[in-house]
Amino acid sequence: MVLFKRNFMSKSVLLIGGSGLLGTALQHYLQEDDSFIVSAPSHDECDLLDVKHLHGMTYDIIVNLTGQVSSPMSLCRELNTTGIQNVLTAIHNSDTFLVQVSTVAVYGTTENVTESSSVHPETEYAECKAAADRLIQDTIPDDRYLIARLSNLYGPRQSKGLLWYLLHSIQEGQQISIADNDGTLCRYFLHVEDAAKIIYSLIKSNACGVVNIPGPDIYTISDLISESEKVLGRPIDVSYGTAAPVGNIGYIDDTVLKSYILPQYSYSIVGYIEDQLT
Repeated sequence: MVLFKRNFMSKSVLLIGGSGLLGTALQHYLQEDDSFIVSAPSHDECDLLDVKHLHGMTYDIIVNLTGQVSSPMSLCRELNTTGIQNVLTAIHNSDTFLVQVSTVAVYGTTENVTESSSVHPETEYAECKAAADRLIQDTIPDDRYLIARLSNLYGPRQSKGLLWYLLHSIQEGQQISIADNDGTLCRYFLHVEDAAKIIYSLIKSNACGVVNIPGPDIYTISDLISESEKVLGRPIDVSYGTAAPVGNIGYIDDTVLKSYILPQYSYSIVGYIEDQLT
């Protein structure tokens, strides 16, 4: 597997979509480093679907954190197709380096994956991210992009996602309904602060190409319920469907990640559950 590195003379950074959970955390790490000059405009100032906002950009690094939305799905598709194409057109005649935040969900259900594994997205969201990744890979050289494929994120101020739904339902005393699978849906979980620190470190290390960033914790839904029950000391009202889950990955290889940096994980999902429920 070929690894790429890139050296930057100057390091002006544009964060697109930087006001979200991950963007806010990443902005903090970059701004704490004097070697980066960070710009994080609002959506109204930098809309990927409005080409005039992208005209004449002169940044050394663009970090694209948009396209993480899953509702409405039409917006997700637009951001990951038209939006990405607009960015690529804007940087076509420059040396701007593009960091694209993607997801391991593009691989679909499989036993083992590396960065060179073929993609088989099984959800609309994963299809959108796979389309964006492919567009980038087909348009600019490998040494001009970093596609960071993250596992499931969690953290404070989160207002969507699997873990948020489970904990929010418990906190509100609501029944948990997992209608689309039998509770064996399994995911790697990564705290947003750890994710931001890793992406920052990869940028500092001049990493290029595709890099998987799996979290250190692997849990099924039923495992998460069990951990929550341990904290509460009581059973939780939960119902499951009968369908087999989609998107389970047995092992996500992180050799490429570790060839650039030695990731340090400061958070665990068990500790987070304890903090949220006590």
